[in-house]
Formats: sequence, structure tokens, C-alpha cells
Amino acid sequence: MPKKQKNLKTFVLALSAISLFLFLILSYFVSIDSLALNNFDLSLTVNLQKLIPKSFDTTLSFLSIIGTFEIITIFLIIALTKIKSTKNKIIILVLYVVGSSIELIQKLAVYHPTPPANFFRYNLRFLFPSGFVQTGDSFPSGHAFRTVFLLTIIGFILLTKKYKSENNKYFHFFILLLFLVAMLISRVSLGEHWATDVIGGALLAFSFSLISVYKCLI
Repeated sequence: MPKKQKNLKTFVLALSAISLFLFLILSYFVSIDSLALNNFDLSLTVNLQKLIPKSFDTTLSFLSIIGTFEIITIFLIIALTKIKSTKNKIIILVLYVVGSSIELIQKLAVYHPTPPANFFRYNLRFLFPSGFVQTGDSFPSGHAFRTVFLLTIIGFILLTKKYKSENNKYFHFFILLLFLVAMLISRVSLGEHWATDVIGGALLAFSFSLISVYKCLI
């Protein structure tokens, strides 16, 4: 194995381990109902909702639909068609399911109530079946987990793709980053999650998606 690829594998694995460690640390402080985190969550939610006009709520609510388990899973399956190895496709899907299961178990195990109803700004009447699965607790964010997982896999696919122009590659990454930022912000601005939920979901997803990338590099 070339030294450059070996170093890249080591870096990816280390980054995955760090993300998982940070997720576990955050989970602990959320579980003990840290006052500092609670103040951070409340302050950020209040200020973000003041900053983002309600006229954006409908657009951001559509992101709630896109980030559901049903839609993201379809997008992930489509993305996997760009990966040649059947083994790697299966590994990525398994890690996605395992990570999603951990996200749901955390919601059942960690007491962290969703934001109060007065913060709720989702204004669409449509819900997928997964939207009716509510535990009453919100750590970590499933939307954040699914979106970060999907976009990390797509980002890896784009990195391995040959472009005629570097500008095209940068443009695609910019679109991915823009979508990611909008999705994560929408979770808080719509009052569906606290910021710690979003950070937790993103860290968990980053860890599991990087393991997927690591396996693809073997």
C-alpha cells in the first residue's frame, strides 16, 4: 500500500475516533443535564429565531421533509450506485443502520426534552411515517445524523471523481456545504431541536461515515 494512502487511512480513522469520543463526552454532559449546555441551547435558539425571519420557515420546513429517514435513505442508495464495490456498499448501509439505531436508542436512554412548543415553527402539514416516531426527547438529532452521514459519503465520491475543471469540484462541494449548513440551522431555528442535539447527531454521523470512508480506502 502506498505511504500516502496509508497516512490518509490513519488520518481518517483517527478523525472518526475523535468524533466518536466527542460524541460520548457530549452525551455525558447532556445526560447529567448540564446547566452550561442548557443555557447555551436556550440562548442560541432564542437568538437564532430572532435572526431568521418567519418568512423563511416554509423553506426551512421543506428541509425537515428532505432530512427524513425515508428521503435520506433513498438519496444514500442512489449515491451508493457510484461506488463499484458491492462489499463497500453493504458496509456503508450497515453502518448507516447501526448509527441510526444508536441515535434512536440515545433518544430513549438520555433525558433531554425537545424545545417547548412556543419555539416550534415547522409549518407544513405533511409528515412521513418516521415523523410520527416521537420519544419526547431530542438528543441526538436524527436529521443531523442522516444529513452529515449522506454528505460525507457524497463528498468522498466527489473526491474520487475525475473533473475536467477544478472549479466544478469546488462548486459541488460548496453546494454540499450550503445544504449542510441550512439543514443544521433549520433544526434549531424551527424549534425542533436544541443546538446540542444537532452537534451530537453531526458528531455521531461523522464518526460512522468516516469509518465507511476508511473501509472504502482499503
